[in-house]
Parts: sequence; C-alpha cells; structure tokens
Amino acid sequence: MIPDANRAKPMERSFTEPLDRKNANTIICRFVLSEDYARLEAFSIPLLCMIATNRTEIIRFDCSSREKINVHRLYARPPTKQYLAGEKTFETLEEFAENIRRNWNRYLLSYMENYDITENVI
Repeated sequence: MIPDANRAKPMERSFTEPLDRKNANTIICRFVLSEDYARLEAFSIPLLCMIATNRTEIIRFDCSSREKINVHRLYARPPTKQYLAGEKTFETLEEFAENIRRNWNRYLLSYMENYDITENVI
C-alpha cells in the first residue's frame, strides 16, 4: 500500500521547560495531535532531574491513543502507576505540567529519600 501524500498525518510536538537556573531539572512535554489536528491523542510530561551525571525520570504523566491518562510515580519504591480520571485535552496537559512545576522539589526529595541518595542535587 502506498501512503496517500494528501492524507494528514498525526502531528507530534515537544518542548522543554527548565525548572532551575542550571537546567538540571526539566519538564519535557511531548504531545500528538489527531490526523485532523482537532484533538489531543497522546501526551507525555516527565520530570527529569540530574542526579550525579545521569538524567533521571522522577514522575511522568502520560496517555496514548490506546491508554487512559496515568501517572508513573518513579520516586516511589517500588515505582507505581495509577490511572487518573480526565480527558485528553490541552487543559489537562497544562494541569499536569503545573503540578510538576509546583511540586518538583518534593518529588525529587522523595526520590532521593526512597533510593538513599545523599548527594546534593538541587
């Protein structure tokens, strides 16, 4: 089957938002729009923190075209995944990004505490 050049393809976009002056702690927001660009099909919003020399994922809100919205609490030991109520909208995406902006220090400190990390990373 030859792809139709005129057929719209899903559009994927991403952006990075630093949370501190050193850019050691960031949000990377990725999202995919439907073929007609009318709705959000999928998104991923992880908090990435520099621990030692490794970028470490601490928490992630995401969903896909086949899966409902969920949160991966990677700071927990063991890590947990919980499905959340809500629609796949830009407003929901922004709510999760704002949650990370407000709480990233707490999530990072929980990660360090739960995984016995003693170095100063903030």
